[in-house]
Amino acid sequence: MPRYSSEHHVVLDGLRHEVLRTGTPGAKEESLLTLRSMVSTARRDAAVEGTGTTAAHHAAALVQLAETEFATAEFEASALSFDAAEAVLRRGPDLPPGDRPGRDWADGLAEVRIMRSRVNGMLRRPLSAIADVQRALDHDARAHLAQAAWALTLAGYDPEVVARMADADMRSATGARLVLAARMSAVAHDRLGASDAEQRAWLATLGVDHRRVLAVDVRQSARPAPPVRTIADVPRGAALDEAGFVVSRLGGDALVADLLAHQRKAAGDEVIALGLEVHALCALSDVPTADRVESLILLGDAYADEGDVAQLDDVVRWLRRLARQGEVPRAEAVRLAARLEARVVEPVVPPGPAMEVAVLSLMDIGVDVPDRAADAFGLAAELLAVAVRDRPSEPCFRQYGATLYASAGALIADDDFEAAVRASDEAEKAYSRVSGLDERIADVRLRRARALASLGRPLGVVADTQRCLDHYADRPVPGRVLAHAAFAWWIVGVDPHRTARAADTVLAGRPEDDRASAVIAAQVSYRVHRLLGERPTLAYDALKALGELAWPEAEDGPVFPLSLPRRLSAVLRPEVAGPERFVPARLVGGKADRVCAKLLALARDLPPAEAVAVALEIHAVRSPAGVPTPDWADAVAILARAYGRLGLAPAAAEAEELHARLDRDRPRSFLARLRRK
Repeated sequence: MPRYSSEHHVVLDGLRHEVLRTGTPGAKEESLLTLRSMVSTARRDAAVEGTGTTAAHHAAALVQLAETEFATAEFEASALSFDAAEAVLRRGPDLPPGDRPGRDWADGLAEVRIMRSRVNGMLRRPLSAIADVQRALDHDARAHLAQAAWALTLAGYDPEVVARMADADMRSATGARLVLAARMSAVAHDRLGASDAEQRAWLATLGVDHRRVLAVDVRQSARPAPPVRTIADVPRGAALDEAGFVVSRLGGDALVADLLAHQRKAAGDEVIALGLEVHALCALSDVPTADRVESLILLGDAYADEGDVAQLDDVVRWLRRLARQGEVPRAEAVRLAARLEARVVEPVVPPGPAMEVAVLSLMDIGVDVPDRAADAFGLAAELLAVAVRDRPSEPCFRQYGATLYASAGALIADDDFEAAVRASDEAEKAYSRVSGLDERIADVRLRRARALASLGRPLGVVADTQRCLDHYADRPVPGRVLAHAAFAWWIVGVDPHRTARAADTVLAGRPEDDRASAVIAAQVSYRVHRLLGERPTLAYDALKALGELAWPEAEDGPVFPLSLPRRLSAVLRPEVAGPERFVPARLVGGKADRVCAKLLALARDLPPAEAVAVALEIHAVRSPAGVPTPDWADAVAILARAYGRLGLAPAAAEAEELHARLDRDRPRSFLARLRRK
């Protein structure tokens, strides 16, 4: 979900209240309801017919909805509707033409991007606004100058560029476009401290109050960065004339490197100004060059220092986006995300038919535009949270849980694992309010385990996967469950024999029935068998049959230990053939106390890597029931010490936190003794 500073939140809230004050809420709700229904119909027609004509109608309906949402101050929903329209238009040239001329697709994309740039500017997403402006102007600079100046003013971009854009458009524009150009020119010249007599005269001629323009437009806009030319020598000059204002055309890698050198030495707003200029120069490309990434990181820290929450959120989004294109240090995105002071804007759509249609519309956008699925599902979940609060019922909780579950999956795809864990927690709570949803709760736990694995929290992974698998104690475990459980186990170093058996079970069935799960299982099986020094014949044959010989981009190998003493095999009887072989708690049955005592005695005398493997088995036996026992607390204490010695800080911290909960009567006593040894 979007995050804002308190000052920005006040601005957006004021705009929403202004819309409600000056209009009729019922009419606004009815208009949005009609438009969203129209979009749903157009989407269905486009899916059935699959022609350029129906796709164009779908895109037009989305644009109309997005413009109405912008006019009614539903800015987050407007941005997502524009995203969906862009996705439709990008697919347009690949469709049978129907009666839609192919040459219009590029024009439509430029129109959508320039309109979306205003929304991104209002939401203070400067990188997104600048990229939209640059791509729209690259297609047709002259047609969009006034709109571009408005978006860049809202985003806080260099006022010198804004002034030149607006002044150039004032010489040829008419009507509403002339008014907008004069407004933006007045704001830019005011920010530069330059004479704005010409702009005052233009506005007076057009019947617009100059003082109101400055009061309104400045209040809605982000704090402007200083002109870049005052910080570094940027070769603009003749390039910024009536022929075009595409900053990306002004220089290549050498200019980016020069600006980055200045940015490293700068401070405060100068870092922001230079970072935005580097981004503008690179905006037409998705290539994550080292200079571009370093500039973004410097920009993010500068925004964090200034308390610009929405801008920092935008930087994190772009770092994650670039991470999907190449080698970007994910740790930096995680570090910057940790600096975000989260504040979610409350939705203004009340419960009722309009809310229900809005949720369905957002869910459609999440499906159609995977890159924005996290935002779409997150906003839908916020709307449903209002319904759950105001009129709680089982259908509301069911829909709320399903939306949060989808949101968690999208957040995992965006590498926002902490948020995915939070969404999964809320989904589990929502589903627990509805009877008969045990299987969905099991799925939520499995998805949360995947997020916890990427955060390096093995105890949570083991607990969630064991509780998920325990749900299938009396029937075969679905292949997708085993595949994803095995993948999570591989990441955090759970018993490699059990991990391999889980993956191989999927491959021994009918892998062609669920290709995605089979690919995951084959990749895990191949790696684990190689790690154990065994031939991965089953995995290789499955990968070859599925036509998949490439590994995932991430998790080339676990950083967690995978060393398991053979003595453990005799204790847990891995030769058992039923579904219970994946659930140690069911393997040991009523002998849990005796087995855990043996394992604990074994773990105390082992080096850290092997101690982790044995102590995790105790955790796996005890965690499904969740009843604190002394042997469980002692095993978790061993894990805390071992993970600490292995340099796995998140896992050590997780173990210490769990130990404190399990051992409240003798807090950390056993752990303290271990540390003294």
